[in-house]
Amino acid sequence: MKAGETRPVSFTINEETLAFYGIDLTKKAEPGDFHVWVSQHSADEANQATFTYN
Repeated sequence: MKAGETRPVSFTINEETLAFYGIDLTKKAEPGDFHVWVSQHSADEANQATFTYN
């Protein structure tokens, strides 16, 4: 992409993406609300979304 050019992007967040190893060393994803940000820097909160994983 050239400087200043914009383009739509998409990505999938699934159980594997949310998974971690618990204290019992089993890989798991826990249900809950999650917040995601896509931004140019850490102070930019313009592009955010919330989703729930059950």
